[in-house]
Amino acid sequence: MVGVGVYARASLTQLDSVEAGSHVVEKVLAVIQDLGQTQLADRRVRGVLAGNFLEHFDLLIDYPRSIVCLDDSMQMRSKVKGEHIPLLPTERSRQDRPAPQKLIVSVRLSGIGKRELHLLLDSGIHAPLLYAAAADLKYLQIASVPLRSRGTDGKEYAFTVLPAQEVQVGSHTLHQLPFVTPMNASAKVPGVGADGLLPTSLFQRVFVNYADGYVVLESW
Repeated sequence: MVGVGVYARASLTQLDSVEAGSHVVEKVLAVIQDLGQTQLADRRVRGVLAGNFLEHFDLLIDYPRSIVCLDDSMQMRSKVKGEHIPLLPTERSRQDRPAPQKLIVSVRLSGIGKRELHLLLDSGIHAPLLYAAAADLKYLQIASVPLRSRGTDGKEYAFTVLPAQEVQVGSHTLHQLPFVTPMNASAKVPGVGADGLLPTSLFQRVFVNYADGYVVLESW
């Protein structure tokens, strides 16, 4: 298991089925893990729905209406208008089986010129994060009191806050976003295939078409 500054082993199990609303997926691989701080924040939370369930549907996250829509009829995609931002291909798993499609998109930051970063769209994080400040980002790091946050494992981690960036995702520009990076991170996180995380909450709505490999983002 790879998290923000966390590397740990966890047990796996296969669930007979997972049901959300009227949608059911059978034989779903699941990780057995203590939710830690996540469950302390809201004891109703018993787990996390991951890509191996969600990829069976078109997905819409609508923050203003506080709803999530799952659609296996392909009707919703014809009604969602906007730029199709391609998802980067997902590497195959170690067992040479197709891995769930990760929501990784190409992003440009004003502080590093034309080079693209690959960021994973994530609905469980509140601030943009880089796993490790790349060589061409190191000069951006500012000397300040480290930001400390408690992870899902209950341990406290320290983060460096980077200066605010203009962030380009497709045709969308997000203005003055400060990124954080774990202070103990020295290299790209193994097995993730991305340079960091970009919160989905930065957008009003996020539509994901797993089958065709693209997302549609609607800015605030």
